[in-house]
Amino acid sequence: MSEPSLPSELQVGRFLQSRSKEISFLTQEISKSSKTGKLASQQVPRHMRRRAVSHNPARLPRRLRTAHNSQKSKSGGEGTAGKRTTRRFRRRPSNLLSEYNRRQRNVTWLETHIWHAKRFHMTRVWGHAVPDTPTDKSWRACYRAASTKCLMWDLSYLMVVEVVGDRRVVMENMNRMTDIRTGSVFRDGPGERSAVVYRPGQFPAGVVGEVKYMWRSEEGGGQEGLMWVWVHPTFHEELVDIMKDLFKLEAEEDCGEPDLKKVKLDELPAKEKNVVVSKLEPKLSPPQVLVCPGMRITLLGNNLNRFRLVGPLSSAVLRHCMVPASVSTATTSDPPYWWSGYYSSQESRSVATESSRVWGEWSSAPPTGGGRMLGLVVRDPRVILPGKRNSTKLVIQTEKVSSSNPGMQDAEEANGNGDSVVSEAAQWILQQSPLWCSSIRSSVSLSRQADMEINTARSAALVPGTPLDLGDREGRVPVMLVEQVGGEDSWGTGWDVILPAGWGMP
Repeated sequence: MSEPSLPSELQVGRFLQSRSKEISFLTQEISKSSKTGKLASQQVPRHMRRRAVSHNPARLPRRLRTAHNSQKSKSGGEGTAGKRTTRRFRRRPSNLLSEYNRRQRNVTWLETHIWHAKRFHMTRVWGHAVPDTPTDKSWRACYRAASTKCLMWDLSYLMVVEVVGDRRVVMENMNRMTDIRTGSVFRDGPGERSAVVYRPGQFPAGVVGEVKYMWRSEEGGGQEGLMWVWVHPTFHEELVDIMKDLFKLEAEEDCGEPDLKKVKLDELPAKEKNVVVSKLEPKLSPPQVLVCPGMRITLLGNNLNRFRLVGPLSSAVLRHCMVPASVSTATTSDPPYWWSGYYSSQESRSVATESSRVWGEWSSAPPTGGGRMLGLVVRDPRVILPGKRNSTKLVIQTEKVSSSNPGMQDAEEANGNGDSVVSEAAQWILQQSPLWCSSIRSSVSLSRQADMEINTARSAALVPGTPLDLGDREGRVPVMLVEQVGGEDSWGTGWDVILPAGWGMP
């Protein structure tokens, strides 16, 4: 193979003409000073160079900072380093509130999250941030509390599905996801009950999970019923998808939810901004409403708070916290108080009076585990706090309180243990509550007084520790108490407390 031959001659003129641009560029580079070709960080004397200038341009002279930032951004660096705000700026109330909402974009916080985060290791499960393990020893303490005192935990991660429609149609459709052979199906009756849900036509396989449900008492003898189904977030989406396919549900555009879900916080002046409602804004988005012939399903999510108390002293603890409030209004307001409209009739006021009397009787004895339910309207717990912690005497009385209502006396019977057993008709009356109404839940959450107002009224008292008397300015809180069935020797019996949104924040 022959090697390539070189040209016999070279035309210098044509060669220099073709390389003129390269020669001029080389000449220009050679003529530059020694500092011109260096980086901005290298154009200072060696004794003034700093290694940290790569992330802190303030260590360079001001005449070189702009060039340094430009070179850093071209090389793929961070560019201009952002100035870290001071802790005083970050701790401003408005900044704390925005940070509180920002951290809930990808995960849902319980209303007790801040309290738990200071005492527990938090974990993200089921789309929620829930407490996992405490930072202190607690096994023996929890056992002692559950066996001899009272133990409480937060169940607000449970999702609520509201089903409205004719009772017969609702039970017929919902039981298409159950099997009568299990005994856990949807039935009509007072109290809280359970049902095991399966995928249609796949029993005994295809189990979805166990749900709890409760009915609202009939109003005016109508057949339309309202049922709350409490679903664990593990299979909430699966249950909703099954209901969509089984009932042929379609989304409803205008759900007609209360103003709490649609309130525009930016339109309110800064001094009138409700911090509690602002914290609840990420969670209280307009719920999805699904409709089909004869049924209307609202996905309330975790807009209701639920706390569980177990132990022999759980009734005594609730007796000091849940003090029945007066539902009569001495003054008028604009807009009117929610309880003045709900309890405008004599019948509703008599039900509230009887519920208060029954609660005084039930709270004076340990929970029996009978699955009873009771609707109450109680005072703001922040107003009736004791002057000193752990100073309340928790005593369970054994004397039976006689009923002042002859109708309720006839409805109560005695079992073999001497405890009163409420008839089914009386149970329907006792579980009436304003909490069933979405507009009232909205009013209760919006009318919650700020902690600053209560603390200011408490500090203005002449004698420290004097009970506060705010009159009609004091909020009334509708709650629902659900008795939990325990195991052997009444182990695990207690009460579930259901509260509206905003009233679970410590």
